[in-house]
Amino acid sequence: MKTIIEKALKNIVADKFSNAVNILLFPTKDISYGDFYTPVAMQLSKEIQRPAREIAAEIVEALLASEEGRLLGRAEVAGPGFINIFFWRAACKGIRGRGPQGLV
Repeated sequence: MKTIIEKALKNIVADKFSNAVNILLFPTKDISYGDFYTPVAMQLSKEIQRPAREIAAEIVEALLASEEGRLLGRAEVAGPGFINIFFWRAACKGIRGRGPQGLV
């Protein structure tokens, strides 16, 4: 699941912002903040000189509209521009649990 979302984020960033950035996707320490989070909008903000929260909102909209978005219960902008990603529990059926690398 992590790999699927990383790939989707990479494609969205390339399409919307014509930038190639290293997509950092981390498991959250507190499940109330989602399954994963990414600071990709803050990375882009420095490069393209736009507010990170504005960039994050565009990424969230594109992610939820993407084919991969069907796996997500929701995605939201948090704090200065983090994106919190929540999977549908049904999409996680058969996944063993959360390990050090997130959902496994």
